[in-house]
Formats: sequence, C-alpha cells, structure tokens
Amino acid sequence: MKKNILMLCLLTALTIIAAEPLQDQFDKYEQELRSAITEKRPRLFFTAEKFAEMIERAEKEELLKNTMAEVLKRVDLYPTEVNEEIYSQKHGGSVVFYGKDKFGPTAMRAAFCYRMTNDRKYYDLAIRILEYAAEWYNRQYANEQAVSWTAFSRISALCAYDWLYQDMTRDEHQKIGSALLRHVLQAQDTNWIIQSGMQNKGEGTSNWKSSFYGTPLLKFYAGLTFYRASIDDAAAEKLLREGLQDYIRMLNYRAGMAGKTGGGNNSTPGYSFGDAPMCEWLFYYSWQTLTGRNIASDFPGNGLLPHWLFYATFTGIDGKLYEHGTGGSWHMDNKLKMNLRYLAQFRNFFPDSPASKQIEYFISTQDEFRDDAGVFASATWRFNGYFPWLMFKYNYPSQKDIRIDSDFLESFPKAFHFPTLGQTYMSSGRKPDSTYAMFTCGSQSPAHKQMDENHFVIYKGGFLALDSGTRTASGYKDWLDDLWHDNNYYAASIAHNLVTIYMEGEKFGGWPEQKYAVANHGGMYRSTGGIVRAYETNNYYTYIAGDSTACYRPEKCKKNLRQFVFVQPDFFVICDDVESVEPTQTKTWLLHSQNEPQENGDIFHFDEQKGRLFCRTFLPANAKREKIGGPGKEFWVDGKNYPLGKTRLEEYASKNATTLWGNWRMELTHAEPIQSVRFLNLLQVGLSETLAEMVPSEYIKTDTHEGVKFTFKDVQYTVTFRNDGIGGRFCAVRQTETLIDQEFSNEVQKQEAFEHLATKP
Repeated sequence: MKKNILMLCLLTALTIIAAEPLQDQFDKYEQELRSAITEKRPRLFFTAEKFAEMIERAEKEELLKNTMAEVLKRVDLYPTEVNEEIYSQKHGGSVVFYGKDKFGPTAMRAAFCYRMTNDRKYYDLAIRILEYAAEWYNRQYANEQAVSWTAFSRISALCAYDWLYQDMTRDEHQKIGSALLRHVLQAQDTNWIIQSGMQNKGEGTSNWKSSFYGTPLLKFYAGLTFYRASIDDAAAEKLLREGLQDYIRMLNYRAGMAGKTGGGNNSTPGYSFGDAPMCEWLFYYSWQTLTGRNIASDFPGNGLLPHWLFYATFTGIDGKLYEHGTGGSWHMDNKLKMNLRYLAQFRNFFPDSPASKQIEYFISTQDEFRDDAGVFASATWRFNGYFPWLMFKYNYPSQKDIRIDSDFLESFPKAFHFPTLGQTYMSSGRKPDSTYAMFTCGSQSPAHKQMDENHFVIYKGGFLALDSGTRTASGYKDWLDDLWHDNNYYAASIAHNLVTIYMEGEKFGGWPEQKYAVANHGGMYRSTGGIVRAYETNNYYTYIAGDSTACYRPEKCKKNLRQFVFVQPDFFVICDDVESVEPTQTKTWLLHSQNEPQENGDIFHFDEQKGRLFCRTFLPANAKREKIGGPGKEFWVDGKNYPLGKTRLEEYASKNATTLWGNWRMELTHAEPIQSVRFLNLLQVGLSETLAEMVPSEYIKTDTHEGVKFTFKDVQYTVTFRNDGIGGRFCAVRQTETLIDQEFSNEVQKQEAFEHLATKP
C-alpha cells in the first residue's frame, strides 16, 4: 500500500511541474531565494552554523576525523609561493592538483581548512592562492587560453572568496572580487570563446540544455557570491537572475526528458551519470543552505535517472557492470564506472524515491563501496569536481548491509522503451550470461547524439553487434588530429548497425570545423528526427518499428523503416524496408563486429570474448555481401581509412590497451540498381562454447506477409512482416499447443517507471 501511495504522489508531482508556466514558476523561486539571502557570510553551500556542525561531527565521527586529517595533510603540502611553474611540480611526492586550473580548487581547499580549524596559516595560504587565481583567470582569457572544460574549479574559487569574506580586508574584497567578477562576466561570451578557438583548447561552454557544466554555470554562483557585495551590484543581480533562470530551465528540461520513465539530458550514461548531474546537486545544496528547503522534491522526474540507468547498464559475462556503448562513449571496454558522488548522495535529494533500491543495487556492484573509508577518501582526491566537503554529505547504506536478491532484479520488465531518449532496452534476464540489446530511435536530445537512428547493439558473453570507433576529447594533446576519425567515421552512420543510402557528391556537416568532414559515408545528415511507429513487449518477444526517413536527405531517401523483433531468449529478426529517390543510390545494410566474420554460404558468424553471433540473410534474394576490415581498413570509408591520430594510437599502444572499436563489418547490398529493397535477416546469439551452429530456419511468404520460421527447444517460431507498411505477426507453437499467435501492435505501448511495483500488494 505504501508503494502505491508513493507512486501516485510521484506521478502527480510530475504532472504539476509539467503544467506550471515557466515565468510564474521562476517568479516564485526568485522571491523565495531573495527573501532568504542575508548579509551574513558564508552563504555558498554552508553557513557559519553549518561549518560549526561539521567541526563537531569531525571531532566525533571516526571516518570524518580521519578524512579531515588527510585533507589537512594534503593542503599542508601546498607551496606558499604561488605560480604556474611551482604548482605544476610535485610536492611531497605528488602533484598539487590535476587539470589546467590548479588555483581555484586549491584556494577552496585551503579556505575549507581555515573554516574547519580557524588556523590562520590556512587563511593566509587561501588568500595568496585566490589572489593568483583571479589574476590567472583574466590572464588566460587575455591570451585566449582555456581555464577548464568545466566551471567547477571556478565555483571552488568563488567558495573560497565567500568563505573568507568576513575576515578579508576591504581592499581584498575589492581587488580579488573585482577580478573574479570580471572574469565570470567575460566567460559568458560563449560566442567569443568558440570563435577565438578557446573551446578547441579546452574551455567548455555547455549550457542548461546540455551537460550544464560550462561557463554559463558560473552565473548563479557568482551572482550569489557578489550579491550586495558593493563591487558591481547591478552585474551581480543580473548574473543571479539569469543563473536562476538557467537553473529552472535546466531542471524543467531534464524533468521533461525523464518524463515518466527516467533518463538524463542525453543518452550516454557516462555523461548523464558522470559530471552532468553535478549542476543539479550543487543547486540543491545551495538552495537548502539558504532556504532550508529541499528543492529537489519540486522536480521528482529528475530522481528517476537511476531507473533509466538500470536498463542502460548490465552485468557482463565477467560479472562487471557494462554500458551498451552508445553516443559519446570511448569504447575501450564499455565498462561503466558509476559516479561515486551521485550514489553516495542520492538519498539526500530523493529520500522516498523507489529508485533508492536501484541505488543500493548499483552500490552493491561497485568495488569502491566495499570499504567506507575508500568512499570518504574521495574528499581528498585532487580532481575537479571532488570537493573536500563532500564527506559531510555522504549518506548511503554500507555495502555489507545491502541485500539485493535476484527476485528484485528479475521483477523489472525485460524490455523498456524510453521515448524522449530514443532508446529501447531489452534482455533475456539480469544474469551474466543473459542476452542484452539496445535499439536507438526517436531521441529528442541532440546532446552527444550520433547519426545512428535505427541502430542496435547486442551483447551475449561479449559485445557482438557493437557501436564502433572511438571518441575525441577537446584539450587533449593533438586532439584535433583525432577529428578526422570522429567526423568521417565514429559519429557518422557508417560506424553503426543500420542502412545507409549512397548519393553521389553528398556532403556532411563537420565539427568543430567543416574541413574535417570529407568522406561520403552515405548516412544520415541529422542526428534526430527518427520516429518510433510501434512498440510492444511481452514474455515472448519485443517488437519495435523505427522510421528514420527524416534523418536522411530527401534528395536520396523516400523511406527507411526498420522492424526489429527480439525473440526470447537469443534471436533477432530484422526487417528493413528502404526506398531511395533514384535506383542507382545504393542501399547498404551494416553489421559491425570486433573480430573477423567467418562466412559459410548465406550464413556468417563471429565471436567476441565468450559470445558468438550467427546471421542468415533471406532478403534480398540475390544480396551481395562484402567483408570489410582488418589492419589498415578498420575504419574504412569512401575508399580511405580514418584511424585515430598518431598521438592517441601511440599512447594506447604504450599502455597495451585493449579496445572495442570494431575492426570489421559486414555489408549487404542489392545486386542490381533498384529503388525499393527489403533486407530480412535472422540473428542468433549464444555462448561460443555451446553454440556450434545456427538453428535451422526457412524463408516463408504469403500473399500479404513474408518472414522467417525457425525451431528452438521444441518451439516453432514464425515471424512475418506485411508486404507493405509496418506490422506483421508472431506465432509460437510447441508441438500442438499454440503458445501465442497475434499481430504486432501498431501503437507504442506505454510504460512508466516502477509501475510494476505499484501493482504489487
């Protein structure tokens, strides 16, 4: 009964937030915030009273006491002479801080130590570093050089200023504050940052509709810091107001993207569960410090992120946690390291959420949480975004006390459709040897989205049908050399499992400059625009119909429709109907693999780790098949290979790094020029030690349908598709018993997060 009430409250709150007008909503929050700001300092994340509470806790609680001692030890190693050269050297056997900005984070740590100990030496050190940081930020911009890809180090500098404010002289207020404020204001000119080339050098500008950790994030915190500080009150007012507007927009946008299913601002787990949530919980803490209220409860949809992540991750054959490798993933091994900070703080924001059980599950999978001292040690880490005060915010169950049974994991639907993120996940279970798949179509977010509508990934004992290539990273050494790979392969349709349409002379957009896109890969020119025409799932199959027509240029594509059927537990029937404008525009069906495919008549197969995939092609009847890949042709596009830049390749080689970049692909095309073509393929996956050959199968055709028939474990499956349009039929028969016989749905089945829990007594 309690679960039912919680679910009802959650869905009601989601409806209210969605309906409230943005301006009225903003006015309400602005009034609440302004009435809570006083002249008292500190005001960023902590008040004087909160610092007093932390001091008391650090004296009584062993974990906090020991971790605080380590923080002090680290700060004691900071050189008293502050400049780039000295702070780039090792002191006490270790670096002062990682990253380009070594001054904002160290100033904040020294200021934190001062507030926690009242030892004047930390105050003097913090002021010295902060003065240099303020000057350095402006000097970097004067020389058109980057400060940092994220705003977190500069938020740290603002914290130092705020926490030291009451002990600073008036001259220090003005000198340091004016320099910091001047930099923040200039950092809001994102067009200049991009056009000057600073973004390519590592200066991030992501705004509220993206990961929101670039320079626009500084507005809210600078506005709070300099509010009525008599430096430039008008500028501070403007920053505060615009920063708050950005935050409300962001929270509404993400809640909208989450809908009633869950998800982040983009479909790449490494981003949506990495640094992207930081802007949220920094705001939640800021609001609670000033108003005493948990504003996260106003946006319950954002607490559904773990539900999406539950489907976006899976336990691999080695027992480790993996992601499917979609969007802006590195594809080194596709293992997903969970965000320790988020897992350890989730209960602070959404204490009554049904997602708390999933958070416990994630904690149970992470080696870091086996030792509580290891979790708290993250407060001493010298990485951007790991703040020393986090240790006082951690609130999670100890791993040794968590009991996650298989019934909980298996209680979730085996397939789930996330409409706003354009992802459908499906599996045969939640065990290491289960089959896992992801289908992409219908994304409403362009963030880290590639030209991959109607693409799919399959894992069984290893990554079989995979997302190939690897990403670039701005600011890395010689990273611009990697952009030839990024533009012409990795982010393009050619690197995915879908159907391309080649049009002579077609040009594609390039990033960050047009010059990098030179190959004609025959793919999409838009990353969004796909439409899920139908979706349904039951105990026997999951069916999804994806229409990616609008993602291709109308000069070459009249129709690109994929019907994807996952037959439990290990089969996939894929039907593609593609119509080009001209018969000479070649349609090519792609399937990527890590290792070389082995061919045997109309069947080919390949292995990866302990998994194996068989593929049999039924249509087109006279299909041409070509195997592409191997050394020197791994990323072959338009007659040329587009590997990573030499620097990155040498770096990975020196580390003996293994990768999942997909060295091979199979291409299927029609033998003769034709305007419309249907591709029909049956895939079977299994563990290589037990799957020696593909099950017998046959092509069947009637006046209205065509498809495949195969038998597995005494059950005969018949999967057919209409000769025109979407739809078809699924039939499963065991001897004389019909297990299921029904038409595929022509509608999108609605699903909501945790609705299966609400139906339980």
